[in-house]
Amino acid sequence: MPTTRRVDPLQLIEDVATYLQGLGYGTKGSNLFLLTLPATPVVCRSIHLTGGPQPNALDFQRFQILVRDTDITSAHTTAQSIWQALDQKKPDLARFAGWVQADHPVGPRFVDQNNRPVMTLNFLFTGTVRVI
Repeated sequence: MPTTRRVDPLQLIEDVATYLQGLGYGTKGSNLFLLTLPATPVVCRSIHLTGGPQPNALDFQRFQILVRDTDITSAHTTAQSIWQALDQKKPDLARFAGWVQADHPVGPRFVDQNNRPVMTLNFLFTGTVRVI
């Protein structure tokens, strides 16, 4: 009987970051971050793990992307572009094969500690570990 491996959440968001970097949405460690939204640079994106129900037949993982910019229009435009790149898609991730679905349209929005706009995007990944 074949063995299955669970989706490792940290590896998944690393692969999502690599995918977004390849599409031109930032450079990992420079303006594209995992698990943190640092004070600088102002214009950046970050990818976070989020909770959800336990997986059953299919393995899945929820993640959130935060998009910060100098003004709300720029933040929303970038967030909308990322949303279109991922929602209802099967992105070419290095270690995973699966489907990404947005929980909702772009938003809500909040401001960080320096009153800069941040847009939120929440996604569900359903899939499996690739055999490499």
